[in-house]
Amino acid sequence: MAIRQEIFTSDEKIGERLRAWRKEIGLNQTQLAELGGVSLNSQHRYEAGALPSTEYLLRIGSAGADWYWIVTGQRIAGAPLDDEAAAMLEAFAALPAAVKLLLVQHAQGLCRALESNSSA
Repeated sequence: MAIRQEIFTSDEKIGERLRAWRKEIGLNQTQLAELGGVSLNSQHRYEAGALPSTEYLLRIGSAGADWYWIVTGQRIAGAPLDDEAAAMLEAFAALPAAVKLLLVQHAQGLCRALESNSSA
């Protein structure tokens, strides 16, 4: 199975897209580092061109980052959000990074609890 080489981009471009996303949602580097579970130094390195870890990308993806675009530069067309989901996303984007992180953790815990209740 051949991998399409054209989807991969340089680490420097990944850093540029990561910085663009951070600024787009109104976070500083300290806030995004906290959201991603890394040190401020790691956040600086990622935005300067170091390759972010998978765990970091998954964490910021849980907070709404399009990690596929950050890594490849390509957007994946998804299903459009309904009005309720769009309103929730808009409200989420306006929250401080620490509150976003707490909400993501709470939602993940709620999903786990619901899954365990439904399988019991």
